[in-house]
Amino acid sequence: MNDLLNLYQFPTGRRLFCLGHAQRILDAYGVEGLRLEVERAVALEKETRRLELQWRGQARNEHAPGTGELSVEVCHALGALEALFTATQKAFGGSSPEGRAAAAAQAALFPKGLFQLTSMPYVEQQVAVQTLLEQIQTEPKLGEDLRRVAAERFVAQLAEANERFRSALEVYGSGPSYHQMQEARRVGQETLAQVVVLLASELVRAWRKGEETEPFTQALQAVYEQNAAIRRLRRRRRTVSDVDPETGDELADDGGGEDVEDVGEVEDDGDVGLDVEEGAGGAAEAA
Repeated sequence: MNDLLNLYQFPTGRRLFCLGHAQRILDAYGVEGLRLEVERAVALEKETRRLELQWRGQARNEHAPGTGELSVEVCHALGALEALFTATQKAFGGSSPEGRAAAAAQAALFPKGLFQLTSMPYVEQQVAVQTLLEQIQTEPKLGEDLRRVAAERFVAQLAEANERFRSALEVYGSGPSYHQMQEARRVGQETLAQVVVLLASELVRAWRKGEETEPFTQALQAVYEQNAAIRRLRRRRRTVSDVDPETGDELADDGGGEDVEDVGEVEDDGDVGLDVEEGAGGAAEAA
């Protein structure tokens, strides 16, 4: 149950799949108390997904003059960063602290190689680089590795170029902006967390009163499974792909299904399922 109270960031399709699953389970058991909250969350995620699809589908040729040059500048900044990692490993040796830090940072930022980023269409490239920069800000170990190889100026150069790239891409855009989409995702993640807390609270209440807990256990099952799947992807340095919100199948065009070399030991999650007594007891202690 503690896993459910410490959720990873879910892509929109994964959030919508979990909420849709919870909605169907609660409907099947005739649970009325949480109906409005779950329906509201599902409607919110459907709107977020609509925004994402609209944003991704914006015409690629309606960009400000100079956008191509800015893409090249971003690519050069990415290349300089990768060159720094390679040069550091050659200069200090792969087994040195500097060499290990450079190798770890290179694997984290370019798990599929530099070409995968530099060959993307403009919009996808800008978003991918922004995601990379956010990864640098939010992962302490990666930040330490970058400081050890003195990459701060290279990262700052990349961030500055990518911000100008973003501005150029949005000049002619009539659809939702990247920041609007990110805000919708943030609200969606918060809403999912709120629904999980409500379901967990109802599970604890039912358990304490000796009532049926199965509706809430089953409603939370998809969240538990998706959180475990994201954990495995992160441990393997995989991009966290999205899933089909109807079926839960991983989407191949988001990088799903392509295995890469594991980084470190990946713990076996065992059977993915919620133990009612252990889960409710853990949630009661957390509450």
